[in-house]
Amino acid sequence: MKNNFRQIALSLAIIMTLSLFAFSGSVSASSFSFDMNELGITAGMNPEQRENEYVRRDEFAQMVVNMMQQQDVAKSLENEAYFTDVDDSQYKGAINLLAQMGYISGSGNGEYRPAEYLTYGAACKILVHALGYDKIVEDSSLNAYQFVAGTIKLTNNVDSSVEYMTFAQTMLMIHNALDI
Repeated sequence: MKNNFRQIALSLAIIMTLSLFAFSGSVSASSFSFDMNELGITAGMNPEQRENEYVRRDEFAQMVVNMMQQQDVAKSLENEAYFTDVDDSQYKGAINLLAQMGYISGSGNGEYRPAEYLTYGAACKILVHALGYDKIVEDSSLNAYQFVAGTIKLTNNVDSSVEYMTFAQTMLMIHNALDI
């Protein structure tokens, strides 16, 4: 009986160790691209071909709107003017919706800078809002949003040391959001 218990414990330890190694490598967008495309989250963005490319702020706004299934509402806001620099973005409706919902506030002086790359902190803030956990954020700093994102496991297996989010990292974070 004692030997059986040891064998089971050893087997479990090996399985758990091997599962850790499965996530220790680099994140591959192709492992999530089917889910994201099937759900319409990355529609038209071809993330499987862009996994190491940085995600733009406007692209992420559209991903979040798609994740929340609010495309029709975003489309109805395409002619609104929340920011002075989004008219040329194909995702301006999504940007306007997230602004209206209070998820984004832009970069100051009326601009959003849609073509700039998405930062880790901004991704955490927007997804914490989208998931409804913004009410437990202690202050409006990105660090506070990042703390909550970590607490709710939104950032599991996502590299927090990066300045800008790649498609692979972004899709992993959205995948985590769908599991919360």
